[in-house]
Amino acid sequence: MSQSVTKGIVANTEMIAPRGMGGVRLDGENVGELVRWIGHDAVIYPGNSGGPLVDSEGNIVGVNEVSVGLGGAIPANLAKKVADEIISNGFVTRSWVGIEVRPSSAE
Repeated sequence: MSQSVTKGIVANTEMIAPRGMGGVRLDGENVGELVRWIGHDAVIYPGNSGGPLVDSEGNIVGVNEVSVGLGGAIPANLAKKVADEIISNGFVTRSWVGIEVRPSSAE
């Protein structure tokens, strides 16, 4: 967090990528309609992606990740949970619905 800090005006606390943008792909997954980012007006460049988004008192409220018209930051409480799980377990457990999809046969 010593490399960059971003301060912006929050426009949306549960921003998703707008439909028709082709989705947002991160680590090979289309997360644009699943992830809820903090939408703000600070510009995200490669140099400040991953840096903290702070409020007017300097408290970290998010971690900058994407730019989809607005800047998008992962909420700080979610980032902390993920970091804690990685530190404890070495990985993050993903949710699973329990549904498997198979192609239908002609029969």
